[in-house]
Amino acid sequence: MHHVQEGTDSMNTKLRLATLVAGALAGVALAGSALAAYTPTIAVSHPVATGGAHPTTIHAKVAQTDDPTAQVQIFAPTGYTIAAAPPSTTLGKASGTVFARDTGLTLPLEGTVVAADPAQYVGPPNNQCSPGTHFAVWLLNLSVAGQTIAVPIYVDPTTGTQAGLGAYKLVACFSAPDTPVGSPNHAPFGAQLLDANFTVDSAITLPASAGTYVWRSLFTPYTPSAGVPNAAGTVEARSFLGLPGTISIRAAVKKRKYTVSGVAKAGSTPAAGATVSLYRGATAQVVKAASKTATATGAYSFSGKLAKKKTTYFQTRVTVDESDNSAGCTDTSVPSAGVRCASSTFGGWAAASQVIRIRS
Repeated sequence: MHHVQEGTDSMNTKLRLATLVAGALAGVALAGSALAAYTPTIAVSHPVATGGAHPTTIHAKVAQTDDPTAQVQIFAPTGYTIAAAPPSTTLGKASGTVFARDTGLTLPLEGTVVAADPAQYVGPPNNQCSPGTHFAVWLLNLSVAGQTIAVPIYVDPTTGTQAGLGAYKLVACFSAPDTPVGSPNHAPFGAQLLDANFTVDSAITLPASAGTYVWRSLFTPYTPSAGVPNAAGTVEARSFLGLPGTISIRAAVKKRKYTVSGVAKAGSTPAAGATVSLYRGATAQVVKAASKTATATGAYSFSGKLAKKKTTYFQTRVTVDESDNSAGCTDTSVPSAGVRCASSTFGGWAAASQVIRIRS
């Protein structure tokens, strides 16, 4: 990881990525890496997929057999906004997995996302990843093997040509896991990023307008065993989300037999194959009663009998997990980032209908 809480010399290694990566990206029409495979993925999910300040989860994955990751740039689509928070504010939670090359172990990480003081991350020694004054800095404070590793994420509104990729940019850097132990920029434990998953609860506001939103990201690998970013190997990963995520509900009753039905959609796209759950109860505090899979049109229907002369409350909820989007890299509605698109996903989302009541 790039930055570690101070106290251990071997965990304070720094990476001069800003000059190495930015310079190469500016001057090269980037070609695919001639080294190992590099196919990272990213998925962005919302447990409440409507306009407003709701939790946002960003999930990045890189195969252990891929070249190690040096830098990740993530672009929030136009329509999203990000708010700065006072230093030390807990913004959410984080988890992940690294492969510790020094020990040959796969290690889980858990921790929090905390707002840092941007004034402390203008340049060395805390920041050699993205020098300069930042709108916000988030720290992923991750605990592993009794140590706390702090991974800074630098958050800024985009400018210039990068505004075409999104409204905000999030940047993180990682130290080299495959250089000799004790060498400059060697990652603590030789930690190679495999999986990073973090949620910010309210710092990100979702768009109010309906539509398809594409989170775009640029992943730059290291040249294996060299500790030098391979800028020519930079690839793009995308995550598509239809917003808002909605589920409608209506009810029909005949001779105490009810039918509750509706349609689940991600924006204007039917949530085909999504899991829809029926909640019911004698009060508005409903509990889960059944689940079904939505049809190709996003439709669902539940039927049953009502108790005689009783009021029953109903609600339906839909949950859609992140998934592969095989057509996302060739989607002509998304302008090229100037590098190879390596992967694409559909982000996850969830929604709940209004609560309705039926009197038998």
